[in-house]
Amino acid sequence: PWSWIPFGAGRHRCIGANFAMMQLKAICSVLLQDWTFELSQPPESYRNDHARMVVQLAQPCSVKYRRRVRETQEAGV
Repeated sequence: PWSWIPFGAGRHRCIGANFAMMQLKAICSVLLQDWTFELSQPPESYRNDHARMVVQLAQPCSVKYRRRVRETQEAGV
């Protein structure tokens, strides 16, 4: 059950963990601002796998993505 602990724990916790989490939040923020995402298949086609500690999809999730059109791009600026 403890096969994935990315930054360790306790006294031996990674000293860069907070910086890495801050970077991940910044990257996710930029991705969500600049891109739109949608599932390639209908949501009903995915089912959760409750056999693991963290609920995961039973099959890979395919996602379509497209760059957002900004208002300045629409105006030709």
